[in-house]
Amino acid sequence: MMAKSLKKPRVQFAWRECRVELVAKAKRADGAILPEGLQGVVVGSGRGFTVQFDACPHCGVSLQMSHVRPEGLNILAMPEAEPAPMVCTCIKCGCTDDHACVDENGVACHWVKVDRAAGTGICSQCAPEWVEKLAEDI
Repeated sequence: MMAKSLKKPRVQFAWRECRVELVAKAKRADGAILPEGLQGVVVGSGRGFTVQFDACPHCGVSLQMSHVRPEGLNILAMPEAEPAPMVCTCIKCGCTDDHACVDENGVACHWVKVDRAAGTGICSQCAPEWVEKLAEDI
């Protein structure tokens, strides 16, 4: 368990998939009492949060509770952020997604062929020369 609390987001959708713990015991509508310190994951939001709590180490039962107020939770971990998309670079001229090369008419290039996983491609300005070079090599 982390010693410090993470700052609580202001918008509810930012809580989804957060790992949380109850800061005070809570009572479900069916009468089940959830102890302070019980941990789980926020699986939904609406009028409060829906939290899927971890299975009890004694009985193995996992409970879900709706309408949990943010004041009653402490965030232990935020979900993993998706990695930023890779910026691709032209293999001939070095232009990128962020900095296109421009022809004599002021028209920016575009990708003719791109491999996002590798981060490389060939732009529309270089493609004709590249095709000619390939034809010479064959």
